[in-house]
Amino acid sequence: MDLFEKLIKVNFFEFVSRSGKNSKTGWSGHGTGNVEIIKDNNNTVYFKEHGNFKLESSSQDIKISNEYVWHSINPQEISLSHARFGYANLVKLFDLIEVDNTYWRSKQEHVCVDDLYSADLRVLDNHIKLVWRIVGPKKGETIEYLYLF
Repeated sequence: MDLFEKLIKVNFFEFVSRSGKNSKTGWSGHGTGNVEIIKDNNNTVYFKEHGNFKLESSSQDIKISNEYVWHSINPQEISLSHARFGYANLVKLFDLIEVDNTYWRSKQEHVCVDDLYSADLRVLDNHIKLVWRIVGPKKGETIEYLYLF
């Protein structure tokens, strides 16, 4: 299944974040929002995410936004970057490699100071499921994203 062709169909996202027992962040909660897709050329897709996040410990919504860049290296490998510092200064997170027809995983972990980021991705009929894992001295997080068509 062509992951790149599925990415350009995404319209919405929802996610659940869970802090592990040793985590010091307290990031457990859930979020929802819209995804604006911009296809730059035949091998790059920009995700502009806008939505709301609510911590389990709060009744208040927090506005959130993220911008990601998906770049098709070849049919079995896609690079994921974060536009945290703008498109001229992308933060490369990792490459995802195809394991089988519907399952992808990060080829390497992304190092951010003391933390390691990795992900698994499943391509399903009506959505893409991206599960992030963040581990470090103060973190033990899992974030399960659903990107909906």
